[in-house]
Amino acid sequence: MPLYNVPPLLGDKEYFVGKCIDNSLTDYKHDTSYEKVKYSFTQVISGYLNLELSLSQKIYVEFFHRPEYKSIIENAIKHNYNQKVLQITNNYLEADIVISDTHGYDKKKFFYFRDVFDQGSWGKLGLYLNQVIRDEILEIN
Repeated sequence: MPLYNVPPLLGDKEYFVGKCIDNSLTDYKHDTSYEKVKYSFTQVISGYLNLELSLSQKIYVEFFHRPEYKSIIENAIKHNYNQKVLQITNNYLEADIVISDTHGYDKKKFFYFRDVFDQGSWGKLGLYLNQVIRDEILEIN
């Protein structure tokens, strides 16, 4: 199946994977479906390469108004995210991200978490952490 209007390969990693595919599949370069196969392989291989990259972000969790929320948030992050990507730390100074119920932190990456019983807070936290991971991946590329 041919692919028309092939999106460009963005980033050094995708370009490198595309060149490797070109070098490996030289006999098929002139087939009408080659660009589709190349594009699909590039997306799949690049996705696996992203998993192998070191993206570890350290998260510091602190709750002043409801200290019992700290362990709930930490356990949820440990359960839902790979430790190679997001790690919980008890040392504020080594943290990349701070999650808290109060403001006043000097970290650039800060997430205000209101209440563990508020579904909206959980949804916003997931979106925020996924955006941080996405930004780290794009920075590496």
